[in-house]
Amino acid sequence: MMERLLKRGLCTFELKVIALVCMTFDHVAFFLSPALPIPWWFRLIGRIAAPLFIFLSCWGFDYTHDRVRYIRRMFCWSVGMDLCTAVINFLTAGRAEVRIDNHIFSTLFYILYYLYWIERLRARETGRSRPVKPLLAIALPFLLPPAASLLLAMLTANLGKGPLRSLLLGVLSALLPCPLFV
Repeated sequence: MMERLLKRGLCTFELKVIALVCMTFDHVAFFLSPALPIPWWFRLIGRIAAPLFIFLSCWGFDYTHDRVRYIRRMFCWSVGMDLCTAVINFLTAGRAEVRIDNHIFSTLFYILYYLYWIERLRARETGRSRPVKPLLAIALPFLLPPAASLLLAMLTANLGKGPLRSLLLGVLSALLPCPLFV
C-alpha cells in the first residue's frame, strides 16, 4: 500500500481530509486550551492546515473552467463567515473567551483574486493594451476598505464603543475585506 501511495501520490480529496484533520487539531487547541490541558503539539499539527488549504484553492483555481465564479464563490463564503462572526461577537459582547476573529476564507479569496488579476496583467503584457484595469483592481482592495471604515467610524462616532458600532464595523469589514487585515 505504501509503495502505491508513494508511486501515485495523494489526490486532492485525500489532501482535503488531511487538512481538515489538522484544522480540527488546531481548533481544539485554540478553543479548549484555556479550560483543558491541551498539548502544545496540537497547535503544531494544526499549522499544516492553512498551507494545504491554500494549495488546494490554487489548484482548483488552475483547473476550474470559470475563474470569476470560483472567486465569487470564495468571496461569498468569506462574507458569510465574517457576518456569522460579527453576529456571534455581537451576541457575546463582553465575554472575551467567546470572541471569534479568524477564518481562512478571506485569505483564500484574496489569494485567488490577486492570482486572477496578476494573470490578466501578464496577459496584457504580451499585447499592446495598457494595464490600467488590472493595476487598479490590484490597488483597489487596499484603498476602498480603509476609506469606507473611516467614513463609517465618523458616521457612528456618537454610538461610542458599544457592541452596535462593533457590529456595523464587522459587517462593513465583511463586505469590504482589506488584504492588510486578513
